[in-house]
Amino acid sequence: MFGDRLALVWLDAHADLNTPESSPSGAFHGMVLRALIGDGPEGLRPVRSLSADRVVLAGARSLDPGERDLVEHRGIRHVGVEQLAEPGPLLAAVRATGAEAVYVHIDLDVLDPRVFPAVGTPEPGGLDVDGLLGAVRALTGEFTLAGIALTEYERGGGGHRSGGGRTAAHRRRAVRHGPGLSGEVGGSRNDRSRTGVGHGMTDRPTPRLLSDEALSDLLAAQQFGTLATVKRSGHPHLTTMVYNWDPDSRTVRFSTTADRVKVKHLRRSPGAALHVQGGDVWSFAVAEGDAEVSDVTTVPGDSVGRELLAMIPAGAEPEDEDAFFQQLVDERRVVIRLKVERLYGTALDIEG
Repeated sequence: MFGDRLALVWLDAHADLNTPESSPSGAFHGMVLRALIGDGPEGLRPVRSLSADRVVLAGARSLDPGERDLVEHRGIRHVGVEQLAEPGPLLAAVRATGAEAVYVHIDLDVLDPRVFPAVGTPEPGGLDVDGLLGAVRALTGEFTLAGIALTEYERGGGGHRSGGGRTAAHRRRAVRHGPGLSGEVGGSRNDRSRTGVGHGMTDRPTPRLLSDEALSDLLAAQQFGTLATVKRSGHPHLTTMVYNWDPDSRTVRFSTTADRVKVKHLRRSPGAALHVQGGDVWSFAVAEGDAEVSDVTTVPGDSVGRELLAMIPAGAEPEDEDAFFQQLVDERRVVIRLKVERLYGTALDIEG
């Protein structure tokens, strides 16, 4: 997609730059950005980490000592609340990264709790709504918007107990005026006050990370998934496909034809991901990695044809192999092989 041309603007009251060793609570919410720059716990780091000099902290005002040291030593740019009164300092910080595109993370606790209290870890001295919207408008006016996340709204926070009408009005205003603002679940909060239990909604279960073995079993138990490839524009292309999972080689295989658009995508940009829903709506697995496309099968029974035959589930093999191999050649079949570098997913333990 954007590669080294992408910067991450982290609009958050907190830096979220702790590690399991530096974290007082051990809650991952205080480690999210640290994981994104490649220093997170095993299994929670992205396949391709983001260089620290591509990160711009904006509006952060509650940093632990270790986080402050990291910001200084890793060259992470930091634009304070006061500097955000005008767009110039924020735009200059992003320009200094050399980026052409931005991903904007917004934790709603970047706002001052007097104007938006409905968050889990409010910090005084934050932005007002106009300041936040002005920052987003300035960024999208100069840089390509790769994505945006609006996170950490908590109805059970201060806005639910008092000032709820004002909070709702500000939320509607942000969604109405903020380009591309979405209610993506996730985000981060100050690690020091986190216990790791829930999101302030203690009456609801929280997602449970699945082990690598459980994720592999989930992939093996299902047959259909959504394959995501990358279009030339950088947007995802999604296709529901039958797949074959080989846990020993950690490879997902797909049968398709050479003229399909996803084949063209993968030959240009091999990064891909497969999303598979579990046996219920509460669980999923995602397999990420680089994919390769085989040669077209051109001779009945050649190596590609036999690889395609081996992908058919036991009991569903064709009665006439010769006719099957000829059909593969006629359709110009290929194999997509997704080499899984990262496997992750969660489940919710819902009763009833």
